[in-house]
Amino acid sequence: MATSNRQNNLFAAEDWDIAYKAYSNVNFQAYDFETIRTAMIEYIRTNFPENFNDYIESSEFIAIIELLAYMAQSIAFRMDVNTRENFLETAERKDSVYKLARQLGYNPKRNVAAGGLLKIVSVSTTEPLTDSGGSDIGNRAITWNDANNPDSYEQFITVMNSAFGNVNRFSKPVKTGSINSIITDLYEVNTQINAPFVYKFKKSINGVSRDFEIVNADFEDNNFFFEKHPDPSNNFGLIHRNDGLGLSSANNGFFLMFKQGVLQSQTFDFETPEENRSQTIAVDGINETDVYFQQVSTIGGVLSKWKQIPNTVGQTLQYNTLAKKSPNLYAIQNLGTGGIKLQFADGNFANVPVGNYRAFYRASADERYSIQPDDMGNVVSDITYETQTGEKYVLTITARLQTSINNSLPSETLAGIKERAPQAFYAQDRMVSAQDYQVLPLAKSNNIRKLKVTNKTHAGHSRYIDITDPTSTFQTTTTIAEDGALYKEDSPQSYSFIIDGNNTAKEQIEKVFPIYLKNLELRDFIYSDFRNKWIETQPNKFKLDQYGIVWKTLPKTTENDTGYMTETFTQTGTVSDVNISKTELSLIQPGHMIKFVDPADITKYKWVKIVSVRNSGRRVSSSTTANGPFALSENVRDGWAGKEIITTLRSKFYEVESNKISSAIAKKQTFGVGYNATTDTFYVVNNNDMDLTNTFDIGNSEDTSGNNRDRSWLMKFMYEPIDTLSFRYNVELRGTKYIFESYEDCRFYNINQNRIVDSFTGRAKYDTLELTTLNTQGQTLEGFEWRDTTTPTPDYIGDKWYSTKDGVNFTDIPLKSRSVNYSQVEFTVNSNFGLFKNGNSSGNTFVHNLTIPLGSNFDTSDLTSNINVTIANNTGVVHSLPSKVNIDFTSTTFGFPILNAQGNIAYRHDTATYESNIISNRGGGHIYVSNANVATQTGTLTIVDFDDNRHYAVDSTGLASKDLINVNYARAKDRLDTPITWSAVKNFVYADGHTDARKVQVTPFNSTNDDSPDNPIQFDDFVGPNDIVIFEDFDSFDGYTYTKPVKTGILDLRREPGVNFSATKDKIAGNSTGSALNLSGTYYNIADYDIFLVKSKAIVDTFNNVDGKFHNKKVYAKDTGKVYLMSYSSTNLNVVNNYESSKHRAKIGKSFTQDTQNATQESVVFKWNHIANNDMRIDPSISNVHEFFMLTDTYYDEVLSYINVPGTAWPEEPSTLELETEFQILQTYKAASDQILFKSGRFKLLFGDDAQAELQARFKVVRLPGTSLSDNEIKTKIIKSVTKYFSIDNWEFGDTFYFTELSSYIHQEVGNSIGSIVIVPKRATGVFGDLFQVKSDSDELFLSTASVDDIDIVDKITKENIKPTSGTPTFTSYENPESEIGPFAINGYYPLYPTKEASDFVGNGTSHTHDFFGKTFYMPNGITTYMGNYVAEEGKNKATTTQDNVINNQITGSSATSSGNNSSDSSGY
Repeated sequence: MATSNRQNNLFAAEDWDIAYKAYSNVNFQAYDFETIRTAMIEYIRTNFPENFNDYIESSEFIAIIELLAYMAQSIAFRMDVNTRENFLETAERKDSVYKLARQLGYNPKRNVAAGGLLKIVSVSTTEPLTDSGGSDIGNRAITWNDANNPDSYEQFITVMNSAFGNVNRFSKPVKTGSINSIITDLYEVNTQINAPFVYKFKKSINGVSRDFEIVNADFEDNNFFFEKHPDPSNNFGLIHRNDGLGLSSANNGFFLMFKQGVLQSQTFDFETPEENRSQTIAVDGINETDVYFQQVSTIGGVLSKWKQIPNTVGQTLQYNTLAKKSPNLYAIQNLGTGGIKLQFADGNFANVPVGNYRAFYRASADERYSIQPDDMGNVVSDITYETQTGEKYVLTITARLQTSINNSLPSETLAGIKERAPQAFYAQDRMVSAQDYQVLPLAKSNNIRKLKVTNKTHAGHSRYIDITDPTSTFQTTTTIAEDGALYKEDSPQSYSFIIDGNNTAKEQIEKVFPIYLKNLELRDFIYSDFRNKWIETQPNKFKLDQYGIVWKTLPKTTENDTGYMTETFTQTGTVSDVNISKTELSLIQPGHMIKFVDPADITKYKWVKIVSVRNSGRRVSSSTTANGPFALSENVRDGWAGKEIITTLRSKFYEVESNKISSAIAKKQTFGVGYNATTDTFYVVNNNDMDLTNTFDIGNSEDTSGNNRDRSWLMKFMYEPIDTLSFRYNVELRGTKYIFESYEDCRFYNINQNRIVDSFTGRAKYDTLELTTLNTQGQTLEGFEWRDTTTPTPDYIGDKWYSTKDGVNFTDIPLKSRSVNYSQVEFTVNSNFGLFKNGNSSGNTFVHNLTIPLGSNFDTSDLTSNINVTIANNTGVVHSLPSKVNIDFTSTTFGFPILNAQGNIAYRHDTATYESNIISNRGGGHIYVSNANVATQTGTLTIVDFDDNRHYAVDSTGLASKDLINVNYARAKDRLDTPITWSAVKNFVYADGHTDARKVQVTPFNSTNDDSPDNPIQFDDFVGPNDIVIFEDFDSFDGYTYTKPVKTGILDLRREPGVNFSATKDKIAGNSTGSALNLSGTYYNIADYDIFLVKSKAIVDTFNNVDGKFHNKKVYAKDTGKVYLMSYSSTNLNVVNNYESSKHRAKIGKSFTQDTQNATQESVVFKWNHIANNDMRIDPSISNVHEFFMLTDTYYDEVLSYINVPGTAWPEEPSTLELETEFQILQTYKAASDQILFKSGRFKLLFGDDAQAELQARFKVVRLPGTSLSDNEIKTKIIKSVTKYFSIDNWEFGDTFYFTELSSYIHQEVGNSIGSIVIVPKRATGVFGDLFQVKSDSDELFLSTASVDDIDIVDKITKENIKPTSGTPTFTSYENPESEIGPFAINGYYPLYPTKEASDFVGNGTSHTHDFFGKTFYMPNGITTYMGNYVAEEGKNKATTTQDNVINNQITGSSATSSGNNSSDSSGY
């Protein structure tokens, strides 16, 4: 150490610590002129205070310092710039970025020309040709697949063969193969030597005129199409494709290949060899993919064609994979806007060019754009060809684009180069690791905006075992499980539309309303709930049995879809053609469905749709070869009987219906639209007639009393004003959704909402769920009808029970077996008991049928006052029917009044007619009335000796009155006769948009692909009238709350009139079967059960107790359909009461046995058949399947056009085949054991009307007082913030959206103009909070489609304005809203409003006027009003107005008193 110090002291010019001290006094952070100047002056002052002390500005010394400072600044700037340009991340100059990228082996990509195939739609030739029939086809345009020319195909091929010559006539192509699983052939037109390489044409694309060229086509088998290397000796190639779907298919026929741009050329004379030669082609817009380099002779003939080195990492002139095959190689270096540079080798690794050379290249548009089929129109090209004899003729080809083209790409941006070059270097031009798969594709294409890659199988999968894909993404899968559940739930559908200057009511009715009427959930509602309500009111409403309808084919064949129907008149046996103009047959209308049954085997049936009806269904001639008046959707066998009708909805309104709806819209009021199944008409339900809250019913349909009683509406239109020129209607449709669920065995992934076309049949293939015949029927229901079987001449007196199920007559009603006892069956009687309408026997028309439940018993000892159906044990037949039946009736019980003016009834029994009223005046009959009230048409009907007086009679219309006894074996377990098939139509989505793979939405199967299912009411074939499924909520590991069927002890006591408990509340019994208190009869241990099913809410209340029992037990009430939770009182644990459970619910349906205490555990066995997309193909020998979810820039640009350009249609996602074609280069970089499958990324739309119903929303925004922004400016700022928040750069596939994050961002962006913002679902069944969290699927990105119309500016957040679909009138404002929009009290007149819109909104949509202070005020109609007698209540803040408040006809405020004495009442009251 000493030596070191000494040497430093002695020999060093300056000790290091002295030097360090000196440097520490220098300001090294000084780079600009001022800081350098200041630093130098400070340094001199500090270190040389005695030598320099002249610091005035005019000093020469200061001038020298400033000069040095200037030079230092310049040097510092240059050094900084040069340093930055040496690093890829900081470089800004294009030349620097390109050079640095090439150092990493990355050659920046240039623009790519748009290109594709044009289908040849017609051809003509100047050559004189004839077809096989001798017809002249020369100089004649022959159209492909011409429907008006049966010989068009032969003629088309004849013309093409003439141009092909003898070398490659049709069916003998130059090359054959497959592209995207479509058979593809190459044919060549026999062109002249030195014929044009391309055929030019121009088209305007998006308003820009662009150059295009038809190019010489070729293809690489199982890969892609390409343009042939230009060569004067080449014939001209075109493509033939055949996808097996017929001549009309877009992928069947002859095709021309086209590219955008202009093919140009330059020639070069390389006289001497030169190592590493380079040649610049400085052409703007040149693309590197269409460059061809060739050696030519002095006359232009091609001597050799040079190959281009791929623009990839690891492929250079010195090291590449092509040199062994051909030494004639070159590479392309991208010069940016300066064009390209052709680079050649040094002669060692590849040849050096010497001699004459020609380079072809294409200059194309350096931008991204889409070409739609309509953009191209007809492209006409004339190609000169030579025949075998050397004659020249012209082939004129007309071609059209069939599908949109989206493959044009701009040059790679500097930012893209900076991002992709390191990624490419990292991946080393191969995809092996997970990271490689995520980054290398981005380096290979500048058309990938977002990418996500998932591995579907594992390394080491045996190539001798078929790939098993549990998600069924790539593989058609059949899964069998036995834990299914089928149920239905209400599913109202929400929409909205706006009426303004650009959207009239008539336009909305014509364009939008048909979409509503085709809604799947609404149609399923029509087939189920709508139909059931009509049957409750009129049990025979849709029955055709009583008319004896028979199908007759015409033309006469065994089966046909055209023909006529006959009806048989019961009383006379007369057979006549069905006439649908008759009221009783009016349901047989086009669009409705009819069930035909084989009379020889009534278990065979078919539902068909009535397509059309002529002449009201009557034949116009007796010819057996003419077409019948009825056209059906399917063939039906001659002689089959028509049994039942199902009504459907028309998708368009008649003009009179349209006018009524248009009138309702014009009134700016809430209204509804209902449907009358009898008259096949839609009707308007006015606001004051419509019941908005209760469930659907037809009891008061078309009621116009103004008492809000009509709840028969199918579509509800809620009026919401926007401003004085526009308003919105929020629409709610009735809906029923069928759900199928697997408890744990099966998951329903990748449900195909877009149908897959079967290439063999041409029909769509569906994902289906089949309930096999191992399952039980919903109910075993047998009907027995009292009929006259006297032959050959009927006496019209009933004598036998006819089984409607088996078609057999019985003297006594048989049971399924002798072992059936009374507790296993339920009985109903369906009859009109021969009653005449209005008690008028001369009218001779029966009322509608009524269904009455009957009790059952085993006691046959005393039948004189029996009120039950009796069944003697072990007899196998019904012993007797009730001796007396009582029916309380109203004017609508039988569909019509049954009392005449005197309070009498009239009825027919057998062949006799009776009139009676009270019991003492029965007129020899067996029916009388008590408590009759003619005015209200109410009373009690009593039928005595019912067992002996079974009803069979015929009225004037020929209709028979027949008692029908229905026997329901409630606990029978009969198997299904045939499987029941459902179509899987949608994944099940919760309110927050999350998909539950356990569930899938289904609808009745439609095998014919028309708009009607095979059996619309098949739900009832599987689910019985008492079947329910109990559900509970549960929290999953992913933090979401799901619902699933419960599995626990369930005790069903719904048949019991009540229940009783033991003293200690540990036993329970049904009142009719046991006593828990006495431990007699049948009773149960409460501890064994968690859920109890009872008949009514009143019975649920009996579970309430003060003994601290039953806590956490659940009780279901049949009458309310709800589940109630027994829970401790919050103040006393001894008190247990019931509350409606928020986590448990019951739905109509059937599942596996949920009761774990049941000794017999039944399953619901189902078979799920998933059809995988036919463009998903996998190699069975691979070990890993990598699924690429790609969002291309091209597709994203189209999505942005949809968002930003009104009227633009939502773009179709690129198909798997399109992505495979565009990104086929990636196949060369994967491992040999891997396979790549491409799928386009999808968007989950949020908030707007085009989002899923569950994800549509409105924003409620509170505007802060004092802000200078208008309401519209606030709305615009919010929408901009939402759009920016959902920028694609902020999201990845599978992310979760949180509203709290969005609201925070909106507050940050909008500033202090708003106080708070909340989100409210639009759909009717939504609740506040539904959209606070939304999860996207693994292949989805979020996209907001909200507009300013989805934002409401409110004064405050209230319980009312956060209700779903509630609109807030935007004519209110924050400042003193009540004084601006009312209501006002003036001179005792109340309520008054300054605008008609405000007044109409409060009332029934109409108003009348009053004039005060020279200003007109509006008073709403339809509510309580005061005409000069209104007095404000003390302490109430009612707005009153004085003359001082009205300035220039504008209201400025309110006063505490009312004054003014110039009232002009113009209301007419």
